[in-house]
Amino acid sequence: MQAIDLKVRPILVASVLAGVFSLSGCEIAKAPAPIASSGLEVVMERLPGTYSNQVQYQAAPDDLKVEPQIGSEAPWIDYQFAEFKRVDVPAVSGEVVALQWRRQGREGPISRQRLWAFRSLGDALVMDFYSLKSEIDFTDEAAISSLALEDLISYGDKCALPVRSVEDELRMAIPETCQIVSRSGRNMTLSAEITIGEGLTYKESGWFPSGDLVFMVPGIEAYAFERVEE
Repeated sequence: MQAIDLKVRPILVASVLAGVFSLSGCEIAKAPAPIASSGLEVVMERLPGTYSNQVQYQAAPDDLKVEPQIGSEAPWIDYQFAEFKRVDVPAVSGEVVALQWRRQGREGPISRQRLWAFRSLGDALVMDFYSLKSEIDFTDEAAISSLALEDLISYGDKCALPVRSVEDELRMAIPETCQIVSRSGRNMTLSAEITIGEGLTYKESGWFPSGDLVFMVPGIEAYAFERVEE
C-alpha cells in the first residue's frame, strides 16, 4: 500500500463529513472471523469496477479541499478516480486485482498503482498488497502480467488482511503485526481499513513506534467511493 507515494504527509484524522461509513478499530475487532477461502469469487464479483469519490468531494466544505502540508494536523479531502480490474500475474500467489487511482478525475495524474492478491491462508481468505517499484501502463495487460516479484514491494503474512463478512459488506483491516521499514529507514506500523459494499471505503495510515503519525490517507475518516457507470 505504501501511501507515501500519494504526496501526502502527516495529518490527523477528523470526522468531518456526514454519511461516511464508520470503520473504527473497535468495530473491526468485533467483526466475525475471516470468511472461508471459498468466498474468493464473491470478492472477485464485487470488487472490480470503476469508482469515484466525486460526490463526497463535492459535498465537502471548501476549506477541506486543500493540499495537506507537512506537519499540518488540518483535515483535508481530495477527488480520486479509481479503477480496479482482475488480472493475471503468474509471479503473485492468489487471484489478483490491479488498481490505479488518479487525482482530480479520469484524466488526472496517477496517484497510486497497486496489486491486491486474494489467497487462502489456512481455511481463511486473506488479501496481500503489493506496491509497484515503477509506474506501468495500466492498460497494457502484457506489462501487468509480466510483473516479477523483483518489480514489487510486499510485506508477507504479517501484513495480510483477513477478509471478513459483516452484514452485506466485505471488510478488511491490516493486523497490528504489520510493521515495516519506511523509505527513510525507520520502523513504521501500517494501518488500513477497507470496506466493499455497494461502493468502497478506504483509509490508511502509518505510525512511528514513538506514536508520531507518518501519514494518513485521506485527512478525514475515510474515502467514500461510489461506482461509476461506464
